[in-house]
Amino acid sequence: MDTIVHAAVEIAGASAGAAENALRSVRVLSGLEAFRDYNWIQNIRVVNSAGDFRGMVVSSRWAAVFQFSDKAVPIAEKVGAYATIAGNVLQSASRIQAILSSKDDPNIKAARLSTEVSSVCLRSAVEIPASPVIAIDWALRNSLGFAQSHGLRSAGDWNRALQALNTAVGTRFESITDGNNIYLVVQKYFGRP
Repeated sequence: MDTIVHAAVEIAGASAGAAENALRSVRVLSGLEAFRDYNWIQNIRVVNSAGDFRGMVVSSRWAAVFQFSDKAVPIAEKVGAYATIAGNVLQSASRIQAILSSKDDPNIKAARLSTEVSSVCLRSAVEIPASPVIAIDWALRNSLGFAQSHGLRSAGDWNRALQALNTAVGTRFESITDGNNIYLVVQKYFGRP
């Protein structure tokens, strides 16, 4: 049952991330088509000298698409954030269960549980804003794979180096945000003698 729930949360998170990226793309494309001046880098509509959009809209249909995607992006962001938090809670569920069922003193249990909560919060706080970096990594790896398949031999070396960096950063991130490691550091520096 636990793996089914975990898979459902991962699918929801991936779907929310894909929907968010798609909506952001639709927002940019519709903004370019709907408005006379559109700053696609900042993803904002440029207003006229009076400070409104009169005369700036060149396509009311594309403007409607822009308005819809403009309202839908924050919803997709929230769904993605909730899925990230739920995934991190599920990742810590077995450790939390082990802490609760241990024979430790209640104070030790409370300390260990608080570091697991800190771990979930820290992982979630870092993972949510990191999604653009993950998207860039995905794009780079796919671009390098495409370049390698079309004869650029050094692209394979770059792809392996990128993958090694990815693995090293991921391993370090897991070590730093591990609830037990947080507990050990707190005990080392602030624990009882």
